Amino acid sequence: MDKFLSIISIFLAHAVVAYGIAETAKDLQMTTGMEEQQRQTLISPTAGGRLIVGMVAPNFRLKDGYGKKHRLSDYCGKKNVVLAFYPKDFTGG
Repeated sequence: MDKFLSIISIFLAHAVVAYGIAETAKDLQMTTGMEEQQRQTLISPTAGGRLIVGMVAPNFRLKDGYGKKHRLSDYCGKKNVVLAFYPKDFTGG
């Protein structure tokens, strides 16, 4: 009887491990698909125009405090760009 229970418990342990491996593989496939979708989202902005942290910024043009126009693409690969926006700053600029 003890030998039979040992064999059954070993069989059940193997079944649990095999099930866990199958579920892990399924989870990895789902995660990989999600990561691909996130990667595509980071490459191109959504139709709504919302940006996400890590997304490649769209090219734009702004004037500095002296009236000189700057494009983001002018600095691509040359310098770090930090944009700071102060909503409701109440300045005349």
